[in-house]
Amino acid sequence: RGPCYSGSFPMNVQADLASPDSILCVGLVCLDIISVCSTYPAEDQDVRAVDQRWEKGGNAANSLAVLGQLGVSCHFLGTVAAGPETEFVLSDLKSYSVGIEHCVYHEGKKLPVTTAVISQQNGSRTIVHYRDLPELTVEDFKTKICLHLYKWIHFEVQSQHVCFCLVTKFCSLKSMHICLSKKFSK
Repeated sequence: RGPCYSGSFPMNVQADLASPDSILCVGLVCLDIISVCSTYPAEDQDVRAVDQRWEKGGNAANSLAVLGQLGVSCHFLGTVAAGPETEFVLSDLKSYSVGIEHCVYHEGKKLPVTTAVISQQNGSRTIVHYRDLPELTVEDFKTKICLHLYKWIHFEVQSQHVCFCLVTKFCSLKSMHICLSKKFSK
């Protein structure tokens, strides 16, 4: 059996037990703030948006929402910060039956935010990313996850090649038959 997390969870997060057929997705959850304008604003122009919405974002979180809709037992592992933005995106993940008990909380930090300004006229968009959180560490992975509960672990991350390699080596040393996959973004 793999290492298991034995600490306590934040009060607003309830542990969802994984089954041995679960999928774990390692990566990012962020808040997407989408503003739609009738035309794309020029530099230094003050315009009124015709629509604005908040959405859960991040490749890992979006992949898990799809798996949850398909009825797959799945869980998220990533770094988050305390605050209303985090409560919003984690609540959205939970609405798709995604387990969020493995989140690594960082005090004094902010949840990543992606701001998109979209032109209704031609569909062009500008995207600005903000990230204040530290990357997930191998130690986070080792202390949060019971590896034997997962049949597949997918890494949807930017700079976690070392983490992926160490987890691969750990699984092979323990003779664990876990499907490992990765997609590294720019």
